[in-house]
Amino acid sequence: MPAQPPRRALALDTNVLMDLARGEAFAHDFKEGFQQAGYLPGCPPATLIELALLARLAEPDTAGQAEQALRRMRQWGLESWSLPPVSGPIAAAFQQRLARLGLLPFEERTDGIILAQTALLGIPVLVTSDHHLLDIPEDDLRRALQDADLPEVTVLSPRRLARLQPGG
Repeated sequence: MPAQPPRRALALDTNVLMDLARGEAFAHDFKEGFQQAGYLPGCPPATLIELALLARLAEPDTAGQAEQALRRMRQWGLESWSLPPVSGPIAAAFQQRLARLGLLPFEERTDGIILAQTALLGIPVLVTSDHHLLDIPEDDLRRALQDADLPEVTVLSPRRLARLQPGG
């Protein structure tokens, strides 16, 4: 598990791995297209924790998909990155900031943690199908990240990215 992602890394939200496990064509098109263009998709720690919780606690179909996603990460060529323990309180504070600003519902706190961890890892793009994240206005997100002294992160949909030509 590399401690730091490479320069051309893309962070994946939990739902993207679930889409891969379900065999969704758009998710595989996105992943394969960007991998062929030299990008390395991977997961911040909270994505893996959320998948593990789903595998243990969700309804059987969802649990099976989460378990499959965890088992197939290496086969799919996905990385997982670690963060130092000090990042936990920073990510939690940023998630609370997003909720306080009304940019993300408090009950979607894992999404806020994943977004913060993506920034802490220095990854410029978080790929998600989650409308709670996709619907945050770019300027508001940029300002919230700046106010928290975190690097900028752009939130993009795998469906949109699958239609783009990487590197073009």
